[in-house]
Amino acid sequence: MKSSYMQSRLDNATLWRTPPLVSLLLFSQKVRVVLQTATRHSRSRPGLHGFTNQGTIFPSPIGLAATFNEELVKQVANVTALEGEALGINHFFAPVLDLARELRWGRVEETFGEDPFLTGEIGRAFVTGMQSGKRRGAGPNAIARAAATCKHFAAFGSPQGGL
Repeated sequence: MKSSYMQSRLDNATLWRTPPLVSLLLFSQKVRVVLQTATRHSRSRPGLHGFTNQGTIFPSPIGLAATFNEELVKQVANVTALEGEALGINHFFAPVLDLARELRWGRVEETFGEDPFLTGEIGRAFVTGMQSGKRRGAGPNAIARAAATCKHFAAFGSPQGGL
């Protein structure tokens, strides 16, 4: 009885406002609640070089990093967030913070290059540009226009033999 009741409550965000119920959940159930809530309330898209669905397409990330211009990268990310916001997108899968250590790898253009310092600085500028500003029509507690997901940084760009 208790188990089926808890199962039915897993997809309810109000569960987190009830500490006694949360304490009864297993860790895997808590993770499921968080993931279900996050995916239900967000619309996600890739945003490596702009909002590509009826929006502006910017140079690839490695091209943006080649400018060494953090302010330009902030502006690119800000425009991406603005254009996505107009269509209800509030989560972007960008930037890629992995280092391109193997040039035969097929996704080198998605990175900011092989330099760790440059990747860190340009990545910070991208996230700052995307997440700064307030979402139109949002309440006073909203602090970010869009969420940026920094991805692929655990040896993803160092494949064996380029594959």
